[in-house]
Amino acid sequence: MNTERSPLDYSGERFPVYFEVADLETAYTTLESLDFIGQIETREHGYIVSITMQQIPEVVRTLAHENIAIYAIIPDA
Repeated sequence: MNTERSPLDYSGERFPVYFEVADLETAYTTLESLDFIGQIETREHGYIVSITMQQIPEVVRTLAHENIAIYAIIPDA
């Protein structure tokens, strides 16, 4: 597991990323709609998905577009 992630990482390596959100139902539906999201692991206040570094901003934009508040993004969750 690489603990030193960089925004310049274009390797395509997938790793678990935790998104803590307010609206769990809408967030789940929104994550499901993204074609690069595979399995979605449910947590008490959010979800863990396996994505690349460059997909994190796309997830954030998509959740924000749906007015879903994001309270935390934790790579290597």
